[in-house]
Amino acid sequence: MTDCVGRSEQRRLRGRRGLPLLLVALAAALGPARPAAADDELNGYLELTGAASRLNTEDATGASTDETARSFLQRYSLNFAHRFFPNLEFRVGGLYEHERLSTDLSGIESVGNRQRVLPYALFTLRTQIVLAEIGYDRRTERFDNDLSVSKLTQENWRANFGWNPLDLPRLRLELSRRNTFDLGREGLDTTEDRAQLGMRYSAETYEVNYRGSLERDTDHIHGGAVETNFQSAHAAWGDAWLDRRLTLSTDYTVSYRETTATGSSAGEIIQSVNAVAGLSSIDDTPDHDPLNPNAALIDGNLTVGAGVDLGLPPPGGDIRPRNIGLDLGFANQLNTILVWVDQTLPPSIAGSFSWKIYSSDDNLNWTLTQTLVTAPFGPFDNRFEIRFPALVTRYVKLVVSPLSPIVPDATSWPQILVTELEPQLRTAASGVENHTSEVSQLFNGNFRARLLNVPAFYYELGYFLSNPGTGPTQWTLSNGLSVIQALSPILTGQARLSREDRQERIGRQTAYLFSGALTATPISTVQESLVVSAVNEQGDFGRDTASALFSSAAELYRGIGANLVVGRSVIRPHEGGQSISDTGEIGVTLNPNSQLTVNLLLQDRVTDTTFPTPAQPEQRDDTRAAEIGAAYRPLRSLYLFASTRAERSNQTGSRTLRNYALSWAPFPDGTLHFSVFYDSTYHTELAETEQTLVPSVRWDVTSRIYLQTSYQDLRTDSVLGSTRTKVWTATVHAAF
Repeated sequence: MTDCVGRSEQRRLRGRRGLPLLLVALAAALGPARPAAADDELNGYLELTGAASRLNTEDATGASTDETARSFLQRYSLNFAHRFFPNLEFRVGGLYEHERLSTDLSGIESVGNRQRVLPYALFTLRTQIVLAEIGYDRRTERFDNDLSVSKLTQENWRANFGWNPLDLPRLRLELSRRNTFDLGREGLDTTEDRAQLGMRYSAETYEVNYRGSLERDTDHIHGGAVETNFQSAHAAWGDAWLDRRLTLSTDYTVSYRETTATGSSAGEIIQSVNAVAGLSSIDDTPDHDPLNPNAALIDGNLTVGAGVDLGLPPPGGDIRPRNIGLDLGFANQLNTILVWVDQTLPPSIAGSFSWKIYSSDDNLNWTLTQTLVTAPFGPFDNRFEIRFPALVTRYVKLVVSPLSPIVPDATSWPQILVTELEPQLRTAASGVENHTSEVSQLFNGNFRARLLNVPAFYYELGYFLSNPGTGPTQWTLSNGLSVIQALSPILTGQARLSREDRQERIGRQTAYLFSGALTATPISTVQESLVVSAVNEQGDFGRDTASALFSSAAELYRGIGANLVVGRSVIRPHEGGQSISDTGEIGVTLNPNSQLTVNLLLQDRVTDTTFPTPAQPEQRDDTRAAEIGAAYRPLRSLYLFASTRAERSNQTGSRTLRNYALSWAPFPDGTLHFSVFYDSTYHTELAETEQTLVPSVRWDVTSRIYLQTSYQDLRTDSVLGSTRTKVWTATVHAAF
């Protein structure tokens, strides 16, 4: 049946294949003409791209395979807007793509066609107080080849209403329906209905929020449905008295969730997991380094980047893995993290990322729980879906390296920004009770009293409570004293001593914490700091931890900078054994002139671990590294970079990494742009060399029309074999 449908669809497609090109050619011819009405807007573009590639793979035995591919992509966009009144606008338009693909794998030929259609229509009424929207969009992905036809469609209806009066509560009502189905509605046919109401009111010292939603997910094929009723209220208050000598702030959130599953739905019940903080860092030692706060990862904005870039680093850029994670407040359960990015990625780019999932209870020592070679992306949302066995943890992070230059067409993706992390707990609808309900609560209160002005001496009281509804209640009560004082014009000291009483999943815990820091600026070009901390945790699974870290950064002379980091950390569980880590790092930066930068780095880290039972031998992890890199820009159009890094580890052995890169753009300001990018990396552990050569030419015919062509030669050689990929692309783009 599928083959018959496929042949019928192919005949229909061949009959219409030239139609879009003809329509857009007519639109381009009429493009310079202006709309009749001053408030009308018409724009669009056409883009034609041809590509040819050849992949040769040879293993260690000499056996080889050859694969060639050719493609021709047509992309057309047309958008029209009409403004009936200054505040009432209607927009309609769409995007059409058609790509013809042909491949030859060792004599086996295959021909396929991919279509993507995205029409939309939107009415918008916008004033200073009222926002009203009614819209529809439809997304269709279709692929056919000699054997079969597949098609996936998603259509969205939505209506939004917002009321934003001055000095009154702000309201927003959102109604939506999403239908998703495949060809013939045989394997997939679902409907998602949503009704969401939000209210927010804020004053000088308090804020009140309400969010409620009714959701129904219907599986038309299996005859099942999942209904969810979610209600949440949040209140926050804070004030200060006696010239801010006393401050008090509190916030409380209560949520109710009711879920009803009927029939034999093959869907899932998706529960959002609350995160109190987003975390991120760039780090190539992900098992024992902390992450820094990054609030933008959990701000709910799915389109604006959060400062984490997965795109292809520039020559000499930072190629270390990106660490992105979450602080859940207390140990909580999750099995899914959605990683949102700012753009749609093709399968070849999205599939090149591999992911590692780590968990931790202190944001310092991390445990690798799973590695994913790849993760699903899209097809309709710009997000990766990271699935893993359920974890119960407070901290969780994903480690992913930026886009590699050996990925075909990597140079077209210099920036891929992560916008949001969304933790979830997903459960099969058929594996849960027909009806469940829960009430969860979250409370946070903080009081601070300034006891002395000189030195600045404070008493601090904090209480945090989490009642998830489905698990045990967890809370933390903290009492502390803190002081900060400028000891001299160049030296500042601060310290904090506190006691924390905690009720966690593992039982009752009591902890005594101390932290202190000295910061010195003897001269304007030298900054030094010493940070110490100690924690004594009592109760079940108690332990003692202590750390000291000294850092110094100095500009020794104009164009010569140096930094030094020395630290030690000790962990002693009460059940016996200990772990002692010593870290040292020296770095030097030389800038003899504006064109040349040289970086030198020495790193040493030693961790000695003993275990509570004599049967387990002591373990030492000794890692040392030395790196030197130089970047040279003799001309504005020429950039050269070279680096070498030697690593030695008693656990993994020794290896050397060498990297060379060149970028040349001889005509940066003209209408003709020519550039050459070259990158070479060498790894000694497998005698592996990765080479990338990408010359490209672009001609800006006018401000709206350009022609571009590029060639990529990607080569990898190692003791395991070799691969070589050659890709040629040519693009014509015309906008009106």
